[in-house]
Amino acid sequence: MDFSFFDRRFWRAALNRAIRTFFQGLAAAIPTTALINQVDWLTILLTGAFAFVASLITSCAFGIPEA
Repeated sequence: MDFSFFDRRFWRAALNRAIRTFFQGLAAAIPTTALINQVDWLTILLTGAFAFVASLITSCAFGIPEA
């Protein structure tokens, strides 16, 4: 796996993966509440944001196969 942090393809693929991970984190966190009006949206968004950052760090550390 050969990648460069200065390559536009790498960052496009990393951001694409991080955005998908963000929404997967949102989708996974919402069912943990009983009713939709009881959703703590700040916690849900922070869960998604953490997943986004973790995905970017993982991409930088291990690379991206599709990049």
